[in-house]
Amino acid sequence: MAERVLEFRGRVARVERELIPRIRLVRIEDEEGAFVVEMDAHEDVFVPREGERVVFRVERRLGEYRDGVDFVGRATVASMKREGDRYSYLLSIGGLLVVIHSRRELDLAPTEKVYVVVQPESR
Repeated sequence: MAERVLEFRGRVARVERELIPRIRLVRIEDEEGAFVVEMDAHEDVFVPREGERVVFRVERRLGEYRDGVDFVGRATVASMKREGDRYSYLLSIGGLLVVIHSRRELDLAPTEKVYVVVQPESR
């Protein structure tokens, strides 16, 4: 069974070209405004569509996922910081970056290994 650190349903608010070829910057926002995720995505692996509804999860142990549909990456927590009532977490998936902005503190530790899962609801 997966040990979830974070799970929310959200919408892909924006998909933008990066300077690095075949890399896209994906912004995912939850419905309540408590979480915003900005993550690098490689065209050959996974790029959700703008406006698409997704489930975003961070897990210590990998739970269920749909092979070939969901994105799953093994990440390392690279940095954590707090600014007022906002928290920011930088995770690296083999150099692809995931930044989580949160209104609540997440149970993560520096250099911890976790799974990042993005599940499109419409596929």
